[in-house]
Amino acid sequence: MSAISELGQVPLATWESCQRTRNKMLRILQLIEPQEIVLIPLLSQLSDAFRWLLEQQADASVELYHRSPPPWETRKSELLIRLQAETFSTPLPDHLIQVLHNNSLSINIRDTVRRPDYSISVPFQHTPDPALLATIKEIFTEPSRDELLKAIELENIVQKSLVIEVQSLLQEKNKSFEELSEARARVMQELEIARALQIAILPDSFPATSGLLGAARIQPATTMAGDFYDFVTLPDKRIGIVIADVSGKGVPAAFFMAVSRTNLRNFAYEFLSPGACLARTNNVLCTQNPTLLFVTVFYCIYDPSNGTLDYANGGHNPPYIRHADGLVEKLDGSSGLVLGVLPEIDFPEHRIQLSPGDTLVLFTDGLTEAFNSAHEAYGEESLVEVIKCSESASETMLEAIFTDVAQFAGEAPQSDDITVAVLEFIGEDNFSSIPL
Repeated sequence: MSAISELGQVPLATWESCQRTRNKMLRILQLIEPQEIVLIPLLSQLSDAFRWLLEQQADASVELYHRSPPPWETRKSELLIRLQAETFSTPLPDHLIQVLHNNSLSINIRDTVRRPDYSISVPFQHTPDPALLATIKEIFTEPSRDELLKAIELENIVQKSLVIEVQSLLQEKNKSFEELSEARARVMQELEIARALQIAILPDSFPATSGLLGAARIQPATTMAGDFYDFVTLPDKRIGIVIADVSGKGVPAAFFMAVSRTNLRNFAYEFLSPGACLARTNNVLCTQNPTLLFVTVFYCIYDPSNGTLDYANGGHNPPYIRHADGLVEKLDGSSGLVLGVLPEIDFPEHRIQLSPGDTLVLFTDGLTEAFNSAHEAYGEESLVEVIKCSESASETMLEAIFTDVAQFAGEAPQSDDITVAVLEFIGEDNFSSIPL
């Protein structure tokens, strides 16, 4: 019979506790399987489940257990994540359960009518020793950092003004409809200005350089985006190319996006290898992250003198490359952890040699996780099919990708920011900057 030992329990009483629990689970899952990037979308869906139960005023909690099989069985030890609600009588929405199923992890549901109870099992790749289990328990039960976070001032005038204005609207019960409409119009105007400023900091054209053409587009899910892309001309004439995705959505993600982009761009000039640049950026973001967000980043550097591409990955979706013969494959290479969670992390570096006709497609998970009205995800298979069938020209392929995902989603609301960059290696020396 399997042996089960409890590793801790955390109540989901506030949104801050949900955020802390999600980040604790990220650290724990990285200990179990550091290279398993599929755990990132699982954490995103767990976070959505936490928030959904919190909004329904359910008395919810997360419990963590270690289950080891009896000696005569060959199956692996498992980490059990148990999500339950004591005072709520409605199960999680079907689409959240379906996404958890789609992550190829075991999920058991019982007594969902009177007491929702979900157990998700994650297998250990190797039998855990007592030290690893003690580390997992310490991470999961570590004290709250609320007092420290409250002492940190968020120096963002726009965000503070919006929060103050919304709170004022809620507290003033006697405001007339006209006054509320005017206030809402002012908030929307400020958000539109902030959106325009955010878009303005992104490059509107790919740098003119030998042998490479580029095009990129961002489509926010709300007024402001947490995704970003960037092109940086380095001092040695190489071109740095970045695509990134901040956890969460809306205004908080947008401000952390601005902080992340500023640090990446600054350190790109100082640290001329992609791994070193991501490592330094991660260390700084860990000290500038009071809201406990994180960002996934793919950073590559193109050398026009020899057509090579050096790259490092911080927990981001690996890009696809289509070769001149039509073969489409993922860009190989191990990945590091997402940025903003743990300092002093290494980011492995890799190199490929580009050939004329090669096309590189970088994207955020908002593309492959776009849903239609039947709660079906667009998926990477659909993306690969478009890459195979589209012309290799960067602008043409970019337009084909956005058209295809829009047709797939139909009238379903966009749930996440979508960002795509297409790089076409042509091996020519003379061309002008192409508008994005």
